[in-house]
Amino acid sequence: MAGDFGGETAAFYARFRRGYPAAFTRLLTGALRLGPGDVLADIGCGTGQLTLPLARQARAVAGVDPEPDMLALARQAAAGQGVTNVIWVAGTDRDLPGLAGLLGAPALAAVTIANAIHLTSAPDLFAAARGVLRPGGGLAIIANGTPLWQQPVPWSRAVRRGLEQWLGVRLESCCGTDAAARQSYRAGLAAAGYAGVHERSVDYTGQLDFAALIGGLYSAMPPPMLPPPERRAAFAAHIGGAVGGVTRFTERVHVAALIGYQPADLSLLPGTSPLPCGAMWILAGFGRLALAVVAGAALATAAAATAPLAASAAVVVPAAHQLPDFGNPAGHAAVPAAGQAVSTSRPDQVIGSGTPAGCTSAAVVKAVARGGVITFNCGPGPIVIKMTATAKLRNSSHQVVLDGGGLVTLNGGGKHQILYLDTCDAKQKITTSDCYDQQWPQLIVQNITLENGNSQVRQSPNVNYGGGGGGAIFDLGGQLKVVNTRFRNNRCYAHGPDLGGAAVRALAQWRNRPVYITQDTFTGGRCSNGGALSSIGVSWVVSNSVLTNNRAIGYGQNPAQPGTAGGGSGGAIYNDGDRYSLKIVGTVIRNNHAREGGGAIFFVSDNNTGWLTIKNSALHNNPSAVFWTRPYPGVFFDSKGHPRIVNSKLS
Repeated sequence: MAGDFGGETAAFYARFRRGYPAAFTRLLTGALRLGPGDVLADIGCGTGQLTLPLARQARAVAGVDPEPDMLALARQAAAGQGVTNVIWVAGTDRDLPGLAGLLGAPALAAVTIANAIHLTSAPDLFAAARGVLRPGGGLAIIANGTPLWQQPVPWSRAVRRGLEQWLGVRLESCCGTDAAARQSYRAGLAAAGYAGVHERSVDYTGQLDFAALIGGLYSAMPPPMLPPPERRAAFAAHIGGAVGGVTRFTERVHVAALIGYQPADLSLLPGTSPLPCGAMWILAGFGRLALAVVAGAALATAAAATAPLAASAAVVVPAAHQLPDFGNPAGHAAVPAAGQAVSTSRPDQVIGSGTPAGCTSAAVVKAVARGGVITFNCGPGPIVIKMTATAKLRNSSHQVVLDGGGLVTLNGGGKHQILYLDTCDAKQKITTSDCYDQQWPQLIVQNITLENGNSQVRQSPNVNYGGGGGGAIFDLGGQLKVVNTRFRNNRCYAHGPDLGGAAVRALAQWRNRPVYITQDTFTGGRCSNGGALSSIGVSWVVSNSVLTNNRAIGYGQNPAQPGTAGGGSGGAIYNDGDRYSLKIVGTVIRNNHAREGGGAIFFVSDNNTGWLTIKNSALHNNPSAVFWTRPYPGVFFDSKGHPRIVNSKLS
């Protein structure tokens, strides 16, 4: 294939192809869990539009492309930006096994392929990537918007008609960006054994002038298709006539990453025409080229850069004593739209202005009080914000989204509850006639870490639901969803028969809509009941998550036994109430402990109408010091019938 996409095509590609918004780079970095010690490969890297931003987040990147002219321009761009940790490799997806041989072991933190998946044999690529990814490493299939001639707007349709007239062919392919293609890739990832397959995306509005439109079209044409220089004025006039002389164009760009993970720590789980697309022809694959490092780089450099990988990888690989950053990468549960992360591409508020200086507790408190979609811009690296006060939602808000982009940690310092929502709290304004059953606010927390939160509110007979709990998040009323979030070492008061939820306490959800816990990790929580989650009369859907090393530390059960303060049940999850449900899917619950009952789960339906489902999950080593329901280790169940256990292992 060498030469098919060189020369002017490469130059047009470097100049006119869309780059990636910083919000997407942050999102992708968080989803792939990249750190400064990691090494990754970007397949079909072109002129480095994605390679270079990723290189700023990692130790080293191999940018792989079959076209030397593309790589030469990528190397120039790297030099211009001061990026020195990229090795530019003349090769294809089929050379991934060669990378594995070079590195000596599956050691890559990630493999990315942007706007090029349609040029490969996807099953072969998926298999090859598994041979180089370390356990927990991610494969990301990225679509950077829809081709300029395939967008569902009048000007794009006009461009398509003009191109078809000029080229004399019908343009039908969307180059792997359409919904059907993405769904086929999703299914292919699952079939290839990838875990936790999901999609993350950013949307933005872009503006093009006529020169950028023409340049973008040229960037998609291999040299044989490019109009010769003497015909380019005629081509531009032809496209200009097709669009009716319009010279400014607005496009809605959907940047999406379909991500799957190399399975890690699975021991606990049960069982059309040749048309131009991108800068390449639609072919079955890139073709076979010898793996060669170009532009002055040496294979020895690659080997040196990756030599300490074994030690580095051991720090981040999920194992019995370690956790994935966000949730269970081996979970395969389908997540309904209501349980998925939401787009934050158009934030109402951005905390920070590119450096850590503006990312303060006061800024978080102020933003949460104002509501809307909230993101962070605290610089390219991870940041910990020490909270000196609780961020409280005002009940006049509607949807409040707090998105840390995978880089932000809110730390309560062991003194402060982190997030608070109470629709019945007059200080936050009563907004309806029934504060216990109102739709808003809806709190969505995603792509963030909440740690060392602490609620020392005690249970009181004079407070509805007894009060207390929720060291990281307290939510009474409205709606709650938590996605791709990590909870560490949160606390709530140590005594009380119904008080609970070191991480999350949820009460009085609107119309009994469930709280969604999606791809989250809970560890180190301590509370009277519910070392991670707790509620009264609330339904939950816990999907593809990990709950480990949480403890219910109260004593005396519920109701409190004579001479005790009560509590001690639900090492990980404490649920009480009447008609409600708890659904655990694709989730690992292990090494939790209850001083009384239900080392993993305490589930009581007072009127015997509640139901518990555990599906495609694993519960292991969750001791109950006093009581549990046989034959379900780690579970205390008090409702009609039995828990529904499907394809799960309890031990």
